Amino acid sequence: MEEVTLKCLNTLPCLCKNVNCPRHGRCCECVAHHRAMGKAPNCYKESGIILVPEEPKE
Repeated sequence: MEEVTLKCLNTLPCLCKNVNCPRHGRCCECVAHHRAMGKAPNCYKESGIILVPEEPKE
């Protein structure tokens, strides 16, 4: 799957605790990446904003 690079103005600090992520601080890119995978970004999970149900872990 091809990576998408988006330009967006992030005016708030990144809430994700995964500071080693290549998309850390670039919310538009991060959300697009996770949506393409059918998952929610960590910041959505941590803040209680889950728009895409996670698959149950086996």
